[in-house]
Amino acid sequence: MSDDILREVDEAMRVEKAIGFWRDHGQAIMAVIALIVLGTALHAGWKAWTFEQNQAQTGRFLEAFKSEDPAAALRKVADEPKGNVKAIAGLAAAGIAADKEEWDAAIALYTKVAADPSSPALFREQAIVQATAIKMDHQKDANGQALLDELAPVVKLEADKSMWAGRAKLLSALIKANKMDDVEGALAEVRAIVSMKGVSADVLGQAQMLEEVYTVRMKEKKS
Repeated sequence: MSDDILREVDEAMRVEKAIGFWRDHGQAIMAVIALIVLGTALHAGWKAWTFEQNQAQTGRFLEAFKSEDPAAALRKVADEPKGNVKAIAGLAAAGIAADKEEWDAAIALYTKVAADPSSPALFREQAIVQATAIKMDHQKDANGQALLDELAPVVKLEADKSMWAGRAKLLSALIKANKMDDVEGALAEVRAIVSMKGVSADVLGQAQMLEEVYTVRMKEKKS
């Protein structure tokens, strides 16, 4: 009997405390709940809006390829404020320019993608590597150290974190060997690629081939 009374008293005290807590903090609690609900609604709305924007951009991207001048149409899509498709359009337009051997235009388009913070990291890394490769091959006055500086953000990445890291290191080796006559540095770069985890098979094969070439060149320089 006494246990029942004690339980009732304890329950009454808990109810009274709850009522008092709600009286003191009820408005704040309701405000937090409202913010959570509003935040959830805004997040859902943002995702829906982003999806619609990407769909619209994708449509314009596909239409650009069907146009009479795909390169010009793709550049228009690449000029849109932001979005994954914008970056893809920029890369595609740069690729077309490179195919036409319009090197300056290709470099400008790749550079634009690389400098755009709204572009996904993967696309920015690709743009850096592609632009640097064109400069090395087609700009006779390109400075080796300047090219290495441009590549640096991708070179420092691990191959299992970026699919362009291995190719950036390979390009770094080529720049050192061909632009700076630093065969020893180039050899160190390709050996680093051979020991990397996650590097693609084609990059690994090229690195192994260059390792043999640079080893021979090192022996020739020392003899």
